[in-house]
Amino acid sequence: MRAFRVRLLDRLTSRAWLHSNAVLRPFRRRWWVDALILLGVGALLFGLLQVAREWTGTPRPTIAARGLRNPWRYALDRSTKDLFIADVGQNKWEEIDVLPLAELDGANFGWNVMEGRHCYKSESCSSAGFVPPVVEYGHDEGCSVTGGVVYRGAAIPALSGRYFYADYCTALLRSFRFDRATGKAVEHWDWKRALDPDNRLSQIASFGEDEDGEVYILSLAGTVWKLVPKGS
Repeated sequence: MRAFRVRLLDRLTSRAWLHSNAVLRPFRRRWWVDALILLGVGALLFGLLQVAREWTGTPRPTIAARGLRNPWRYALDRSTKDLFIADVGQNKWEEIDVLPLAELDGANFGWNVMEGRHCYKSESCSSAGFVPPVVEYGHDEGCSVTGGVVYRGAAIPALSGRYFYADYCTALLRSFRFDRATGKAVEHWDWKRALDPDNRLSQIASFGEDEDGEVYILSLAGTVWKLVPKGS
């Protein structure tokens, strides 16, 4: 069982250099793979459904938000309760939307007026009232975004709060932090060359996190990878 052993590139943050070491290690314990069940809000009619936790009589689902095309997948930051939604595009743009969970009710993410930050049906359109994506990338870089999770583990403290995502077609692997004050993605890094220089990652279909907040990457090629410190 071989692991990726690379030293992360030095990156300049707002105040200091961040020096870290990480490894993508194959993780093959059957009990964990069998436990990969996606729980959360579901997509229906380009929207999000929610069912109240407390009710009397028959529970009635309600549409909490609209304007999503094909979200794959959702992630809730266990620390901040920010909701991350990776939404697969139609023709040109993949996007990631983020907003505090408390602001979800009534949100409209723009589809099918917008695809990413761009008008979909016409050359000009109004984006008023839509929640804009914090990240988008074109189909020259990938074709189907795979939403990930926010790292909240203890093994690599320097990555705390960083949301990881990928693309199914090109296996790009990136991360960013969500700045609530500005509503923007900051420290947007590309990890492909650092963690996967030999292009072994492929068909990344999902991410997972364990009870401790450590991150796993699921490939339909048959391997589950775990992000761990180098040398562990």
